[in-house]
Amino acid sequence: MTASGIFAGAARRASNKDHLKSSERVGECFGIVVVLLLTLFFLENQMQHTGFFTARFGVTESLLFYGSALFGAVTMASRSLLGRRNAVRPLEVFGTLLWTFTSYWFLQVFPFDVAHFPDLLPGVVRFLFWWLTNETARLLLLIGVIAGPLQAIYTTLLFLAVRRMQKEEHR
Repeated sequence: MTASGIFAGAARRASNKDHLKSSERVGECFGIVVVLLLTLFFLENQMQHTGFFTARFGVTESLLFYGSALFGAVTMASRSLLGRRNAVRPLEVFGTLLWTFTSYWFLQVFPFDVAHFPDLLPGVVRFLFWWLTNETARLLLLIGVIAGPLQAIYTTLLFLAVRRMQKEEHR
């Protein structure tokens, strides 16, 4: 099977699954709650001056960090409200590119001390984050910088292919 054949199959499956089931719409709402809770967790870290955010975490970094997270919630809300996946893919592309830029920016300024990430968590679960270091965080950001544009390209092509299929179906 060729790469175009594989992609055509993926686009066909995406077109067939464009409409969200009720349970999937609820899942999107649950995802919004998770994003909001995580955002509040990081805001609390910032307000409490735990050390997770360093002096390099300024206004630009705040806008990128929280803006990227909250834009993800906007995308989930749009999917839930519209009940369609493909209609929201342009927002997904924008969000992916926003997170890619944010990751790149954070690699340049690295405004974190990741050792303080679990400081506000209950002591009983802090050990789960023993592996999280500044180097690990930098690696994850680098993966985001590399994978983000690839994901944006794939999502754009999928959006266009599914839209074309849906137009052909309505003829």
